[in-house]
Amino acid sequence: MAIKLISGLKGEWYEPEQEGEDKSRFKIEPLTGLQYHELIGHINDSGKLDTDGVKKCLRYGLKNWENIGLDFSVETAIKQLPAKYLLLISSRIFEISSFDGEIEKNSESQSK
Repeated sequence: MAIKLISGLKGEWYEPEQEGEDKSRFKIEPLTGLQYHELIGHINDSGKLDTDGVKKCLRYGLKNWENIGLDFSVETAIKQLPAKYLLLISSRIFEISSFDGEIEKNSESQSK
């Protein structure tokens, strides 16, 4: 059976839970296979990305923002967003970068 390429992973506008009506949102894109593999090495004992992993994940997957009040740059995000949001955004990027078993399911159904 031929190797099945990763497809179907899509970016999104992510809106973390926030107070108030004027909410910020973040344009995020999934990681490539190699980026995802690199970041697996940055998962700590509690199952979360370590500090370097969070930074790399944001550099790879954070593409824009709305309703922040500053021009977008990943470096500005890393320096000025509260840690809570850095963790939430990087976790969501990592989450949308995996099919969570869909590749195996697709492979099984194609082989039948």
